[in-house]
Amino acid sequence: MSHVVKMFRPKEMIFLGLLLILAVIGIVAWIYQLMQGLIVTNMRNIFPWGLYIATFAFLVGTAAGGLIVSSSIYLFNVRELKPIASLASLTAFVFVLGAMAMVIPDLGRPERILNILLYPNFSSLLVWDFIVLTAYAILSLAHVYIGWRPYAARLRQLSEDKIAELETRSFRWGRILAPISLPFAVLIHTVTAWIFAVNAGRPWWFGGFLAPSFLAAALVSGSAVVILASIAIYGFKEDLRHTYNIMMKFLATSTAVLLFLVYQDYFVRWWWGGDEGQILSILFNRLWLTTLIGEFALLFTTIIIAIKLKTSLGAVLSSVLALLGVYAHRFNLMEPSYNVLINKILLPSSESTIPVPIVLGDMKHSYWLLTFWPYTPSPIEIMITIGWLSGIMLILYVLAKLLFSRR
Repeated sequence: MSHVVKMFRPKEMIFLGLLLILAVIGIVAWIYQLMQGLIVTNMRNIFPWGLYIATFAFLVGTAAGGLIVSSSIYLFNVRELKPIASLASLTAFVFVLGAMAMVIPDLGRPERILNILLYPNFSSLLVWDFIVLTAYAILSLAHVYIGWRPYAARLRQLSEDKIAELETRSFRWGRILAPISLPFAVLIHTVTAWIFAVNAGRPWWFGGFLAPSFLAAALVSGSAVVILASIAIYGFKEDLRHTYNIMMKFLATSTAVLLFLVYQDYFVRWWWGGDEGQILSILFNRLWLTTLIGEFALLFTTIIIAIKLKTSLGAVLSSVLALLGVYAHRFNLMEPSYNVLINKILLPSSESTIPVPIVLGDMKHSYWLLTFWPYTPSPIEIMITIGWLSGIMLILYVLAKLLFSRR
């Protein structure tokens, strides 16, 4: 145990201690939510998905990006990324488990999550999402294991011939798994996107645009996390400079693709107006902070920094801005969808129409015909989400340090 503790520097221990405190606060907040019910969140009957599901979508994308980076080494012979392959696989494994765990706070009765195993409804995309996420977690773990074996051999001080043999086996197994893993990396975010996209009554989600934009966002957040994790564990060393330069080019390119997909969608909606114009009104007026600052300014700045600043500061800054931008993009999934409805009813003895559903869930007479819910995450939602994210970062850092800190 003392040997393990010595692997962490004092600054790292302080950082991990802070993450642990935040994770504990998140667990305490979740227990309070369980006791009081989801009424302590700012979600309501007409707004059932909020910060939790936005974070779930963000984590799924980050997990997908990790194994895409790892699989590229074997499928496209990008050998420059080989030094960070195992760490990329580890980020994929930890983040996919974190994504699956992120669903739990969104459930008022979390024990009912077992129903997806006991009574699966295969006509529901939620079941298929659970299946592909589970399969992806297994594949990610397999990649972590085959990448860890040569490292473990070095720790045991085996002969160079034995280490070389294990590295050859590891590469051979990586090439076998990569053609299976890459489609699953694409599939987990595609199926997650379809959960939103098949809702015909939600014009902000409905259509074929979400899956490509989800994949682009996955490449951005996944590569950003791999860069940050690699710098945290390996440092910005000279022998890894070319690796980081490739990753930063990949980050800049995928960010540019994401911005193009997002803003061409905005242009089409602006052109047609109507309900589509109402969506843009919500995005650029009420949600201007996450749309103009989060989605546009942060992601555009990411591209500039990743291209121009080829230093450790540039790598860290561009990656952090990319993650914040993608998270803002994910948050913007929710409010325009739930506050713009195409199903409307004509009020009796009137020419006025109101969208449905209109049931808020609160017994307040002034809410009975509510047609807009100004969603802002409650303090409980924010504490739980920060706690969950801190726990994921804590687990990832500790595992990465224990498994791959010495190359």
